[in-house]
Amino acid sequence: MTLQLSIVTPDEEALDMSCEEVVAPGIDGELGLMAGHIPLVSVLRPGVLVARNGGDAKVFAVGTGYVEIDEDKVIVLTEVCERPDEIDEKAEADRMAEVEKKLADKGPADPEFLRLSRTLELARSRIEARRRA
Repeated sequence: MTLQLSIVTPDEEALDMSCEEVVAPGIDGELGLMAGHIPLVSVLRPGVLVARNGGDAKVFAVGTGYVEIDEDKVIVLTEVCERPDEIDEKAEADRMAEVEKKLADKGPADPEFLRLSRTLELARSRIEARRRA
């Protein structure tokens, strides 16, 4: 049995494909979604989303958002969806270093802390997606 996976960003429908399994970065850990899964809505954290079809796996870096599965359809609403070939690993490593320096001077009560933490998480996710491709 297959799932229909749709990934939508504010700019476009980034992906529409059939697959057997989706592994998404849920807020409380990775979510494994297959046909017949109970209906579910979860918050996404920045991470790597994998769509598997047999032995083939497609990898994407995704940002914050939501994932919903209902019947045999998975819809991902996210701020970012990038394929590994779109990612510049060196630029992301530089971004991580810059953000880590800024975070060193901030605590959780600082208004910039959450934004910087998410930027750091997304940069890590991009690097991981690039390396897993």
